[in-house]
Amino acid sequence: MSNFIIKPSPARKIKYPTDDPSWQKKQKVAAKRIKEGKMKFASESEERDYLKRVSSNKMNVVGIPAWYPPETLTFSMSDIPDMTQEQYQKAEEEKIRIETIKDIDLHCVRCDKITSHSISPDQSFCHDCGKQRPDYSEQYENIIKPLLDAVKT
Repeated sequence: MSNFIIKPSPARKIKYPTDDPSWQKKQKVAAKRIKEGKMKFASESEERDYLKRVSSNKMNVVGIPAWYPPETLTFSMSDIPDMTQEQYQKAEEEKIRIETIKDIDLHCVRCDKITSHSISPDQSFCHDCGKQRPDYSEQYENIIKPLLDAVKT
């Protein structure tokens, strides 16, 4: 049994700015800061960025730092740069490498039993103990070919 008493937080129920009990106080503080001239920016671009951040969430108030994050994130596919030919080639090579990896039950020297191994032309290792078996990767064609033939028929 727990000694903690959990009470519902009224702050979690705030969906609109008017639901916030401190909303009026925030507006007064913001108006005071604007009136006193504390809202000065080094350039017009900084002011535009600030106003954009404040207007991105209805809970933010102009005159106070933009505390709440944007409600929606703008993202378009044009923001992602096009892949270069080299990146396409690497992706194709990786796809082919992943397709060559097979899981098969083989004898493990360290475990001294038949265990699941991941085997590819580059490397082979036991899933239980992690022991590398370069001899299995050298025999890749001989080990995998009967499996592929069995799947085709």
